[in-house]
Amino acid sequence: MKTVVQLLLVLLLFAFASTASALTITDARANNEFAIAFTETTVAPTGSGAETTFVNDEFSTYLASPLIYVGKYDKDNGEEDLMAGWSFMVTQTPTIVLLGESTLAHYGYTFTLEAPTAYVSDTVDFVLGIKQGGLYSAFFFDDLTLDISGVYNSYSYFVPGTVNGPPDFSHVTAFVTGAAPVPEPSTLHLLGAGIVGLAVYRRKKS
Repeated sequence: MKTVVQLLLVLLLFAFASTASALTITDARANNEFAIAFTETTVAPTGSGAETTFVNDEFSTYLASPLIYVGKYDKDNGEEDLMAGWSFMVTQTPTIVLLGESTLAHYGYTFTLEAPTAYVSDTVDFVLGIKQGGLYSAFFFDDLTLDISGVYNSYSYFVPGTVNGPPDFSHVTAFVTGAAPVPEPSTLHLLGAGIVGLAVYRRKKS
């Protein structure tokens, strides 16, 4: 009977380890700075709108202006939904050791967020959102200078405590404050044509 109880306890501990929080506030850096706030949820927001609402709600006490969705890097498809003129890249690297490292297996990733020329050297708040497995983790960094680059750990959810599990990585999302979308050339042309048309109309009317 004692053996059965011990086996059940081991199974319960393994199940807990498989679903427990995998990342901590010190598992990411941006521009060589650690995050000042971190949040994680097991009910991952779906879609850019839901992700944007989630990070704005979670970090509202730190924000002077709303976080804007810049775009994401998908594990299978690469860059997706980026604002015009922005670039966001994520690359797997050899193991990265950060402070506060847990006992779970980890994999290192580097990321780079490049802004349009008009925004380079601007100071922004930045959020790195990571969707992996059933979790959505978000790191909040304040007062970073564009462009932004950094690293983060991605843990194995399938084989806790080992180095053999695959990195469970769906997509990584970038958010910043104070950066309005840059109009695409076609949008600028339409705007210019509208202004010219309005001027002609007013001239004819007068």
